[in-house]
Amino acid sequence: MTDTDLMNTESPDDDYALERGLVDAVLDAVEATDAQRLDNLLEPLHPADIADLLEQISAVERRSFLSLWSTGLDGEVLSELEESLREEVVEFLPQQVLSDAVRELDSDDVVDLLEDLGDHQQGLVLDSLEEGDRIAVEQALSYPEFSAGRLMQRELVVAPASWNVGEAIDHLRAEEDLPEQFYHIIMVDPAYHPVGHVT
Repeated sequence: MTDTDLMNTESPDDDYALERGLVDAVLDAVEATDAQRLDNLLEPLHPADIADLLEQISAVERRSFLSLWSTGLDGEVLSELEESLREEVVEFLPQQVLSDAVRELDSDDVVDLLEDLGDHQQGLVLDSLEEGDRIAVEQALSYPEFSAGRLMQRELVVAPASWNVGEAIDHLRAEEDLPEQFYHIIMVDPAYHPVGHVT
């Protein structure tokens, strides 16, 4: 059986679960400290699958896994973990790895992650953010839980309503500080008031 054969995540009864063979192959790679094989096994997996894998292995195996693969860990895996396990993983990760993982998340996902952590872990995550991101997250946390202010994403793209499509596209191509994902461009008037959006 090849590593690719182990990627089948469908069980016979169509319930979703990682195949035990994949979990065993990952643990074999971890035990052999074979980072390349571990990367090859994890590369095609969705962050939710990797979170599921972390939930299926023991605490000792998890620490070995994270020691070998921590540089590959991204924020999406953290956001997919169960609350209790997330605290354990955040506590174990080196500060730089945690910083890199959290920086990839949108502000609303960082807020969601922080809500489930204790004060010490929250401090670690907040300390890992750049100042502007940290301020945005702290501002979101100041709103009541489940309120729009707390749930909304703070990364957005705006353009003057007077621009035509070509000008907007040129701006998007030239701008280096755009959110990684966005679905709307908010159109604003000269006073920076929203007047519409384009999708």
